[in-house]
Amino acid sequence: MKKKEATEYGQQITRLRVRGFNINSNDENEVKTFLSNVGYYRTTGYILPYYNKKLEKLNDNMDFDKIMSTYWFDKELKSILLYLISSIEVEYKARIADTLCLKYGSYFYYDSKYFDNASLHDKWIKKFEEKLQYSDKNDELFKVWYKDNYDSKFPLWVAFQLINVNDLSKFYDMLKTKYKKELKNCFKGVDYPYTKSWLRSTTVVRNIAAHNGRLFYRTINTSPKLPQAIGNHSVNIKRLFVVIVALKELCTDDIIWNRFFSDLINLIIKFPSVDLIHYGFPRRWYEILAT
Repeated sequence: MKKKEATEYGQQITRLRVRGFNINSNDENEVKTFLSNVGYYRTTGYILPYYNKKLEKLNDNMDFDKIMSTYWFDKELKSILLYLISSIEVEYKARIADTLCLKYGSYFYYDSKYFDNASLHDKWIKKFEEKLQYSDKNDELFKVWYKDNYDSKFPLWVAFQLINVNDLSKFYDMLKTKYKKELKNCFKGVDYPYTKSWLRSTTVVRNIAAHNGRLFYRTINTSPKLPQAIGNHSVNIKRLFVVIVALKELCTDDIIWNRFFSDLINLIIKFPSVDLIHYGFPRRWYEILAT
């Protein structure tokens, strides 16, 4: 059985130099600090597109500053994406609940007749009820109040406060087509197959970002349907950029989107050495996101 041995920061820096990184002796303390805060193994994920695994060295020599900048860019990008996604989640919960509850009642979602698959609906309800069973001293007051006063039956707008974007995506996915169509006007007139696809991809990106995963050079396997804004631009459907365009289409609040877009531009200016192509950004990305 092969075993990996732990290495000291000095050994790790030597390994980076051997593999083609330029690290001046004056910069060693900065690199050591970076490796101690981030970890050598996590750092290697940001080296992947530049590294020839067969030769065990970089394709071209480069300054290690580029990798550190890419890591910090990725970290800040995840932060602004989570803000955008959480805002979209709140919007969609409010619009779905308001639209359907006014027409079908506050508790319609307990009835499987509104959903395509009774078995999946039953699993969704059971998962929700399991959340209700779990309690601790930090529980939301409204959760305890509804459990005590309404026999643990929650109107949809209250239930939505206790689920995450993944549960929301599954809820929308399960709805019968008739009800998805009724929600179309709430979602900028986007046809339901696109909304369904984009919510799924949003969930994947949200989970990566929320769990400190890497978005740089990351394959997003649940590729969303291409938004119309992509047009004839050539894009890599397995990279993050297409999901960002989908988020633009999902976001119904221009103030929220404009804040994200401004933060994104400032981030790109702050870290000019980051290769956006490894996030799937095409040459004319600004044109796609700005229109």
